Amino acid sequence: MYAGNLERAEAHYLGLLQAIGSDAYARAGLIALRTDRTDPLQVESSLKALLAAEPEAVPLILALGNQFARQGRWAEAQQAFFRAAAGDPDNPDIAFNLAVSLDRLHRSAEAIVYYGRALALAEHRVARFSPEVARLRLQQLAR
Repeated sequence: MYAGNLERAEAHYLGLLQAIGSDAYARAGLIALRTDRTDPLQVESSLKALLAAEPEAVPLILALGNQFARQGRWAEAQQAFFRAAAGDPDNPDIAFNLAVSLDRLHRSAEAIVYYGRALALAEHRVARFSPEVARLRLQQLAR
């Protein structure tokens, strides 16, 4: 998916779901793949329905937060990212997403903490966000 081969990624996610039946990572990945081709309200509704059945599924919570962020619904995104961070506190991408949402809400002091946390976590775990972008924003906020 991150390499841009969306058809192949979709086929793998569908295969996982067919084989396993209930995998939060596969469901969240499949929804993420289809986000640009699906009505945002339908995506949100699907994620909320899945979360009703599996309320602690971090990949689904993260996907919902990302959906809110795409819509500019930063307060809701921030809440979802806090929930996701509680379920996976060592995930640098969740910390980064939380920092961005706090930043967008003009909560600079908290954003600084989470940008720093994201960078620290990325030293020990693969991250998808750009460390250079995080460092730059951290420096801008610290001024």
